[in-house]
Amino acid sequence: MTQTAMRVPLSDDHSLFREGLASLLKRRNIEIVATSDGGDAVPQAVQFKPHVILLDLRMPEVHGLEVLAQFQRRQIATPIVMLITSAKQECRRFSQLTSREMEIFGHLAEGQGNKVIARNLDISDGTVKLHMKAILRKLKVQSRVEAAVMAVHQGVCRGTKIN
Repeated sequence: MTQTAMRVPLSDDHSLFREGLASLLKRRNIEIVATSDGGDAVPQAVQFKPHVILLDLRMPEVHGLEVLAQFQRRQIATPIVMLITSAKQECRRFSQLTSREMEIFGHLAEGQGNKVIARNLDISDGTVKLHMKAILRKLKVQSRVEAAVMAVHQGVCRGTKIN
């Protein structure tokens, strides 16, 4: 018996962030049924009947709170996860990473697992795990996925230096 993938529409006005998050979620067998900058969120919810909706709070065309109000008016009861980011807090957190941690963080942003990162950097799996724990702690995130989404949102990739 095959398990049905979770269906999720993603509304965020930053295309790079949308693409990065969609890529990460697809790797976790989560079906991204649609992406938009917010204006299409309600019709997408009606059309695709998703399990959950990912919705950015701050969008220039249609603010996330307005989209949320539209969901309430149409009595759409699908759970909604509001996406909220702050580039200033994230950049400050990045500055706490060592150069090796930034290097590993760049590999993480590309979707690489610990073993692949270790092989690419010619270090042990255990060393990558220790660096990864430090990265998560310094960025104040709970998981690799959160850190990877943050990296994609900020455009971090191998070779990136954050001032």
